[in-house]
Amino acid sequence: MKYVLLAFLPICLSLALAGSSQAGVVGGRRLFKFQSEADFCGFHLRGACRHDSASGITFHSRGAKTDAHGLPYGFVESPDVEVGFPCDEIVVSWNAVTPPGTYLSVHIQVRSGGFWNRRFTVAIWNRDNRPVGRMSVPGQEDDIARMETDVLRLKKPADAFRVSAKLLSVDGQVYPTLRLLTVHALDANARPNRARARKSVWGKELVVPERSQLTVADGDRFCSAASTAMVLDYWAQELGRPELSVTLADAIAGIYDQEWGGTGNWTFNTAYAAEFGGLRAYVTRMGGLRQAEDWIARGVPVIVSVDYNILRKNESGGRMGHLMVLRGFTQNGDCIINDPNADLGNGDCVRKVFERGDFERSWLTREGSFGTVYLVYPDGWDVPGG
Repeated sequence: MKYVLLAFLPICLSLALAGSSQAGVVGGRRLFKFQSEADFCGFHLRGACRHDSASGITFHSRGAKTDAHGLPYGFVESPDVEVGFPCDEIVVSWNAVTPPGTYLSVHIQVRSGGFWNRRFTVAIWNRDNRPVGRMSVPGQEDDIARMETDVLRLKKPADAFRVSAKLLSVDGQVYPTLRLLTVHALDANARPNRARARKSVWGKELVVPERSQLTVADGDRFCSAASTAMVLDYWAQELGRPELSVTLADAIAGIYDQEWGGTGNWTFNTAYAAEFGGLRAYVTRMGGLRQAEDWIARGVPVIVSVDYNILRKNESGGRMGHLMVLRGFTQNGDCIINDPNADLGNGDCVRKVFERGDFERSWLTREGSFGTVYLVYPDGWDVPGG
């Protein structure tokens, strides 16, 4: 059993940052992923250590500080991480195991013009939503940035960040385990690099179980939870893990952000999926369908955030965010989608096909989501970028 305490070694830092970015800077987009021992090696750990048997960072009494209730907690913080370009949006994701009586708080700071903003809380997270409520934190704003539920929006371009987390307990006995942190940085004004289509994947379709969000009360609010439930059900079949086949009601209960008032918080969906263990899940942003084709080729369905009115060519309807599952491509490259907004009683189908250009306009634009996706896949899966 190996522990890393108060680690801040230059060699570790270089290893972590070398392996943390999936694909480098691509069209003003960059994903930093911290999951391995090498990735976390350059982090400051206080009251926390790397625990091999838990495959993550757990509480350790050495160096722990105490919270407002006098209970010790663990603290995990990255070094200063250079983004590589001026960014104006950041999305932070995490994977953790939060047994009953434990919770996690996730934080972000950015540097702009040589000055650091104050540390914002991205989320208070746990699986059971008790005794501490699961929520995003409203009203966080300063001269540099504003926290908007799941996206940190910069008033001034930032060039570096620090991401951190606290491992907290309600009794001082049981604590969460942190398994992964990701930070996606975006220059919203940069034109995405459009790679040539991977036509070899055209005609490939994953067998993703179909769910309608309209089968539960107020279902028109729960497209995100329904999409996450579909992907979990897909992995239940692929991995022979029936516990991943959750009901829509259970997914809603496990994702619901009590402050935001729904399940549309992107990072709560991926955090929920990761709580089942054996899965990695995070939010990132793609520059085009070629990246999605690479994931479909590896057998990974992609949850996409689109403007539903643009997709359906309802230009007079205003903006309408919607989550769906991209499950494959037709022979001519159009997108095969599981759309949870299906009225099954009226003969509507969950499986739909959307023209490739229409889909990209609804997904990659500012009106859409700058190519936002949820990626959920098993630990050790062969995924693009490693």
